[in-house]
Amino acid sequence: MQSELGRAVRRAFAVGLAARLPQFVQEKSGRHGVAQYVWRASEQLSFYLSLEVHRIWNSFTIEVAWSTSGKYPASTVPDDPNSIQSKTELRFRLGELWAPPPKDIWWEVRPGPSCTREEVRLKIEPPVQEALDQLVIYGVPYMQRVIERQSSRQN
Repeated sequence: MQSELGRAVRRAFAVGLAARLPQFVQEKSGRHGVAQYVWRASEQLSFYLSLEVHRIWNSFTIEVAWSTSGKYPASTVPDDPNSIQSKTELRFRLGELWAPPPKDIWWEVRPGPSCTREEVRLKIEPPVQEALDQLVIYGVPYMQRVIERQSSRQN
């Protein structure tokens, strides 16, 4: 994705996420083209959202992760989100919560070649809002299940 377009997607996502899920705050990801957010749900449980902008195609995806160590599970191989029973950390793409295989959902942004900044913003809003909708519809209930599972493990 063009760098200016990528910045615009990250900006729109940050604004939308702050409005809909303000418990997530941005933190440094250390990965090029990735905006990472963390929610420290408790001392023992943190959730992470990574907005990954494709470096070539005009598209982006969202990765969801959680950890009981307080650190982003960078070395964890992406896994089935439903395998929370025996895990202390997990990461996966958001689309795996609802989409049929192959479950790798990327939202496309298709501005025209001579779009103004305002036209680009208008093209970015629908896919970013759709991604945030899916995060609220599928991601938040999933996080609640993880919280409940972790609470039952501690009791």
